[in-house]
Amino acid sequence: MTGCATQDTVSLTFERFSQAKVIEKNHEICLDESANLRGRNGARYYQWRTRTYPDSVLSTTRSYRFIPEFDGTFFIQLHTFNDSMCPPTISEAKIIVHPLPPIRAHETDTVQICLGETTILKPSDTTAIWKHNNSAGFISVSPKGSTLYEITATNQYGCQQTDGVFVNVNPNPQVPDLADVEYICTGDFRRIEVPENYARYLWTKDGTFQGDSAFLNVSDTGNYIVQVTNWAGCMTERQFEVLEIKANPTVEITGDSTVCADGLGATLETEVGFSFYRWGTPNDSLGISGSNDFQTDELGQFWVEVTDEFGCRAIDSITVTDCCHGRVLGMPAQHPIAISPSALLLENKSIPFDFEDVTEIHIIIFNRVGNPVFEEKRLRENVNFAEPIRWDGTFKGKLQPQGVYHATVHYTDCKNGQRTFVQSIMLMDVR
Repeated sequence: MTGCATQDTVSLTFERFSQAKVIEKNHEICLDESANLRGRNGARYYQWRTRTYPDSVLSTTRSYRFIPEFDGTFFIQLHTFNDSMCPPTISEAKIIVHPLPPIRAHETDTVQICLGETTILKPSDTTAIWKHNNSAGFISVSPKGSTLYEITATNQYGCQQTDGVFVNVNPNPQVPDLADVEYICTGDFRRIEVPENYARYLWTKDGTFQGDSAFLNVSDTGNYIVQVTNWAGCMTERQFEVLEIKANPTVEITGDSTVCADGLGATLETEVGFSFYRWGTPNDSLGISGSNDFQTDELGQFWVEVTDEFGCRAIDSITVTDCCHGRVLGMPAQHPIAISPSALLLENKSIPFDFEDVTEIHIIIFNRVGNPVFEEKRLRENVNFAEPIRWDGTFKGKLQPQGVYHATVHYTDCKNGQRTFVQSIMLMDVR
């Protein structure tokens, strides 16, 4: 033993554990809420992790907001440590996440109705509370405009969930009221129209189908209904009644319907007292307004349309023809016939019967005792119809005695029909 001494120095450093821990360790929230977790001061580093997945760091700040994705119980750990080699201090928070109550405001998310209609909303939870009126259960609504109706359900944990249903209010077709039709003229119709460009139209009369367009021509009495439907299925209904069918007036064209070459025109007439007269001529199919009479020197088809105080009309027509009063000329009361010494009559000394504007002529000449000594009848279709009828003073080739003879003339014209007159003739020997 030498007695020698040896000395050494050892430095010891004491590190402190982190004292930072979770401040609030128990939380109860609903699924749509979050939990705010905080750690105490006193640590250099903070790490938030879950018990289930401890190797996964959720956050490295002193506070952490936990947002659940589903309900259940969750354990969130806070790992804190300083710069020393000491292991971290671990504290834990328990979070219970309660589920939200299931709720549907209605069977569908959107309800389509027409203005003025009512619909019933049927929530899945009849204890849930409607926001707009603080009531529960099924409700009937009839909004004037599109409206979102919301309802809130609450479970035993106090958790709430809100759902809504949108009630879309579609406008009805804009159809004006239809006035009753007081009357329609016989054979006429009244056109009743409603706005175009809607989806469907249905016209009925006393329950019977009448038409499916935007208008209807009505011609009978009865109660009419039209239903107009738009593309949203909304319908507007209007009705009217046709009260009476008026009889049409009657009209007849009278007066002289012939025109003569002597310058006399035709005068057409009809009854007075109508509200309106319209005359149609051969050269004017549209007609011109006038009174109850009409004068013309044209030939052809003429018509008149009259309108009474109800607007009912009647039409008549007539043909204006070329026709004058028939005339038989060249018959003075005493007409001498010159007899030549040879007892032959010169042609220019015979008695002529000239006639105009007749359709048929029949001349008979009687002697003093009433026996016929001359007779001739002509019709318009005869070839010699236009030539004068002449008597040369003979009967069966023999010259008749001087004296007074009587000519009976029957003729027909287009104005007066058949006419007859008698003319005295003096047969004289002028040798």
